[in-house]
Amino acid sequence: MLAKELDIFEDFKIERFSLHRSVFTKSELKKMWFECQNLSHNFYNLESIKSHKVYFSDDSEGRTSHAMMIAERESKLPYIPLESGLIGSFFQLYKAYYNKHLNFKLPPDARAMLNWQEYREKSKPVPMHFDGEFINYKKHLSGEFSLYEAVLPRLVAILVIENKNYNNAENGIVLTNLQTGISISPRLQAGDIIFFDNIFFRHHVPSLKNPRKILGLRCFDFDSFHYVSNLDYKLHGHSYSKIPEGHISYLENSRNVLSNYLTSGWPRDYLKSLKEGTLI
Repeated sequence: MLAKELDIFEDFKIERFSLHRSVFTKSELKKMWFECQNLSHNFYNLESIKSHKVYFSDDSEGRTSHAMMIAERESKLPYIPLESGLIGSFFQLYKAYYNKHLNFKLPPDARAMLNWQEYREKSKPVPMHFDGEFINYKKHLSGEFSLYEAVLPRLVAILVIENKNYNNAENGIVLTNLQTGISISPRLQAGDIIFFDNIFFRHHVPSLKNPRKILGLRCFDFDSFHYVSNLDYKLHGHSYSKIPEGHISYLENSRNVLSNYLTSGWPRDYLKSLKEGTLI
């Protein structure tokens, strides 16, 4: 399957977005979702969250989201070892796409964040955002969220497990091109994969009438960007470019930044998250 599918991965460098139909069968998708449930059963515990291998669940109105860092080889940073299976096949597609179209070969020990989300009927909208590992932020008493520093992945992959909104006007993810302001809402059904540039696009999900299940992958360790809300948080010796939300600087290897966060920032954020996070 891997070699066959890669033959059609041809348009990312031009449009920074690509859609690939029916990459996995319904039977494979069912098994993949079962693999996610097993990962949740085996690793969703406070010990894994404290080490930052696993992230607190996001159980909001009409939507449940889980996330963990996975790797196929031993990594210096926290991870869940990924055994052979269909999630591994998805990860291999992600790596191969990276190599072919971004001209960047992810090392064997590169981690990726695997997240799986289940949207129920009349799910609450997800506002426009970029994906990232947030390493300096504040949640205000008013409910507002201020992000000061983050590591942003370049490439995001989304695999649709189920989507009962295919024929609806609002059927799933909406991508907005930052340069033109033009938005696209690809009609996705079970087995479809999209790849998009997380720096070039912002994305959101409107309220959905019907259930939807997805898996996502993104790599923070390599070929990523250091985001700061203002240049007071910049890394020494790095140059930054302006984006609407702040400033970014390219990181070929971001593991030092992430490692520093694990030792200096995450212990603080873990204690805060214990009060507001969900473990399900």
